[in-house]
Amino acid sequence: MKRYLLVFSFLFFYSACSDPVASEGVSLQISFPMEGELVKDANVRIKGTAENTDTVLVNGETADVVGDIWEVVIPFTQGNQKVEVSSGKASDEVNFFVDSFDPKLTVTEPERSTYYTKGTDGETVTVKGKVEEDNLDIVTINAQIIPLAADGSFEYQLKLKEGLNEILVGAVDKAGNKSEDVRAVMYGQWIDPVSDIEPGMNLFIRDSLIQKSEMIIKEVATPELVKSFAAEEFPDGFVLTSIVFDPLKTTIELKKGFIFTDFIITNLKLKGVYEEIEFEIEVDRIRATQEVIPFVTPDGGFDIKFENEFMELEEEDVRFVVGGFSSEDADFLRGLVVKIAKAGFGYLLSEAIFDELIDPDILIRKTELLGKELIFQLKLQELKIFTDGILIRTAFVLPAQAADVRQVPGALQREPGPASGGEPAGDILFTTSRYSFDRIAHGLWGSGLFHVELTKKEFADFELPFELNAAGLALALDSRLNNIVGPDAPVILRLRPQLPPVVALDEKSGKINIHMGEFLIDFVIVDGAKEIIVATMAAFFDLGINVSVNGFLVELSFDTTLRADLISEPEIDLDDQKTEKLFEDLIALIPKIFENDLELVGEADLDWVTLKNPDALIHGFDLDYVTFGMEVEPNLVAD
Repeated sequence: MKRYLLVFSFLFFYSACSDPVASEGVSLQISFPMEGELVKDANVRIKGTAENTDTVLVNGETADVVGDIWEVVIPFTQGNQKVEVSSGKASDEVNFFVDSFDPKLTVTEPERSTYYTKGTDGETVTVKGKVEEDNLDIVTINAQIIPLAADGSFEYQLKLKEGLNEILVGAVDKAGNKSEDVRAVMYGQWIDPVSDIEPGMNLFIRDSLIQKSEMIIKEVATPELVKSFAAEEFPDGFVLTSIVFDPLKTTIELKKGFIFTDFIITNLKLKGVYEEIEFEIEVDRIRATQEVIPFVTPDGGFDIKFENEFMELEEEDVRFVVGGFSSEDADFLRGLVVKIAKAGFGYLLSEAIFDELIDPDILIRKTELLGKELIFQLKLQELKIFTDGILIRTAFVLPAQAADVRQVPGALQREPGPASGGEPAGDILFTTSRYSFDRIAHGLWGSGLFHVELTKKEFADFELPFELNAAGLALALDSRLNNIVGPDAPVILRLRPQLPPVVALDEKSGKINIHMGEFLIDFVIVDGAKEIIVATMAAFFDLGINVSVNGFLVELSFDTTLRADLISEPEIDLDDQKTEKLFEDLIALIPKIFENDLELVGEADLDWVTLKNPDALIHGFDLDYVTFGMEVEPNLVAD
């Protein structure tokens, strides 16, 4: 408080000197700074008014008077200062105090990136530290003003919430100088980070998609496909050279527990050779019905079984055009055509169609980012068929954790509350929870996907605040860096995320918000084999994710807010605020780099359909569920 007492006595001493003195019709007054004011900038813009004069002298410097107003910038040192203005015999003076130094703030607890276990460590975290500042105004923790001890120390119990807790400690002096320290801790209950995510995602296939699948089946059930299956019934010496038929008439209907299929084939014509004798077979009409039952296999995949198969083929609907065949040969061909019909249009054709419609690889998703690739897989847990749709419950299988990623107690386990709310439009619905998103985000983090180095190449598409080399960094930040290394040495950003992301769902925007805390970023100058760490920032991202779908390719875009805290500067004592602002501008581009490079693709090659018009709905009692609805458009021109 010494500086404050000094200012108080200084104001008292000069209080009689604050009135302007006028002479010979000239009137002068200083409007800024005010008498006794605390000023935070050492280069002070002195302002005032003057009448009946064109110029004034301000601490010996000439300032022009324009419209009875004058101003001039004058450098001052720290502490008590005086400004004097005069013109002729008229004068005015003001005493003020310059304080351009930030409060010295030290936070000793909690340590960065600390984990606290719910039910074991209590519900609060102790925030401790000290502020050294003679002219201190307030100290806050997450915007809450806190008291200080006589020596400037503080200790505060902050209530924790499940997930990521960002702790912002700020100290502001009476001149407006501010110091901040931002750090994050995780609080909650933990689960094995690589265990399957259960529940993972529910898929609901509406009856509308089943109806659309009839069009798809007409495309899938080609003569070539029928011929390939019928070949399994061919005897030695039998060659089928041609097969044609009218477009398949298909009916698919959902029943409780199974899918009913009804195929009608008309005007079937077969040509071939048997025992070196050519033949033709014409069939007017064949009908095949059966119950298709998809089911979950013990390994989490799926398979199909068929029940109550029925083949309708009347004798009079079959005609032969043959030459040189005996009656026994004709009877043989008649029996063979029944076998071909059963094979080509019965069980085997149905199996082929459903294998095409339900590709097992659709359960596998691949993530790629900056040359790194990860595989995620869905594991089926339950499949139920209702009259209005098919419900599939799945679990997520996560990739293994990378050995060089920071080991933590486990993944956040926030149990989702009761599900409620409406449903978005679409033929197929994907429903998952905030808990699943937390686990997936932890899996991405634990796999090392975000532990990358960014070079000039990754920033090539963006306008940068400085050239990514030592000379550019020195020009933008501190010229003393020129004394450390040559000007052309490249600068890289090394990302070292310390805590996994935590997800929140925004009902108003329908977005998935990802909070990433303690994202340590090293700014490194590479001098040959030597690496020089100039600064380390702790970055805190809030990413609002927008989801779009192109075919089966999921594309993401980000809305970003960012906070950065300079936590280490081993080479040179840098200007904290200047450094943080400069690198905030650079770090803000990182989500855009991820957006441009990140790909989420499926292993399934489903060219016969396109997903379109995604619609998202946030719902649930605690708003911790999201359902994506998408339309499925048959792609009838697919090869």
